[in-house]
Amino acid sequence: MRPYVLAVLVIYAVIGAFVVTLGITTPPYVGDLTRLGGYREDRFGWTEPQQRFVPPQYVADRLDPGTDILVLGDSMTLHRPDEQTDPGTYWPNWLAVHTGWHIAALHRREYTIEDVLALPAYRAHPPKIFVLEIAERAITGFERVTADALRQYGCEPRISAAISPVLAIGTPLSAVPQSFDRSQPPRPFLQLSLGGHRLKHALLRHFLPEMLDSASFALDRADLFTSHDADTLLVYRDDLLKIGMNETQLRADACGLVALQREVEADGRTRFVVMMVPDKLSTYRPYVKNFPKDYPHVIPALAQRTELVLPRLDLAFAAALESGTRDLFLPNDTHIGVAGHRIVSETLLRELEQRGLVVVDAVR
Repeated sequence: MRPYVLAVLVIYAVIGAFVVTLGITTPPYVGDLTRLGGYREDRFGWTEPQQRFVPPQYVADRLDPGTDILVLGDSMTLHRPDEQTDPGTYWPNWLAVHTGWHIAALHRREYTIEDVLALPAYRAHPPKIFVLEIAERAITGFERVTADALRQYGCEPRISAAISPVLAIGTPLSAVPQSFDRSQPPRPFLQLSLGGHRLKHALLRHFLPEMLDSASFALDRADLFTSHDADTLLVYRDDLLKIGMNETQLRADACGLVALQREVEADGRTRFVVMMVPDKLSTYRPYVKNFPKDYPHVIPALAQRTELVLPRLDLAFAAALESGTRDLFLPNDTHIGVAGHRIVSETLLRELEQRGLVVVDAVR
């Protein structure tokens, strides 16, 4: 046998041995970041229970008459297949249980704001409050979302109209959350596709990390996650797309949000709230070693347009981490855990109260 043929066979045998070994020893993925980066689920998965309501306490993917709050959101609000967050964990559940409000949610992948405003159900029975929930990373392409509203409504400063309450806190719902553990999918003795996936991603992490959709950063604290490798932060690589955004760009994005607010509120029946959920990398910024340079402070820049009803989730998340909250974001995932969802609900309600949009019952 020629030497080069023997060498090729040896290489194939070694690769095959690695794939088989990894196919036997690798646990199935649960989180999106472990899957995207080929990280071991048993090293990065959360180990303390989360909470959920069974059934969920808000309406997903449907707008009913009598809806108090309509949310147009993304995966921080609505469940989709292959996502780890349980439908009963999302923040609208907690807000609905606390206030008794009827809350509905539609997905931004399937509707634009203009689509929603044109729905017969919306036109006949508009909600009291329209919440646009967006992930911070979405700001990099947000001009596509705001273009129509900007052309029609502009964003020049105006004298704000007097604020009047649009909702009253109702009777809290009787639903009680249930605790649950991280799912453990069935694990066959040998799964070659999983072994090949792990090997490929391990090689990419070592030689071409920019080819992966996830990235990792070392933390100077190891008490913010319940995972075994709690001193490592996994993030979605798109969190890095904001690097280099300047003040001019952020002012333009804030201008677009003001235009969206005017578009939604033009009928005089609905108030608009923009709720930006900080990215995972932004949230853990104070604890990340070798944090990227030229990474902008997005939410503080948008908040300079004070006419925007913009709950400061960035400040609420920072305070939670400073106090030692664990699994604010799930360690194996781009999404917040139940602690994060509860903070979102509480911060939104507090903002509505401070803005005078909600009547607070004296018995509370």
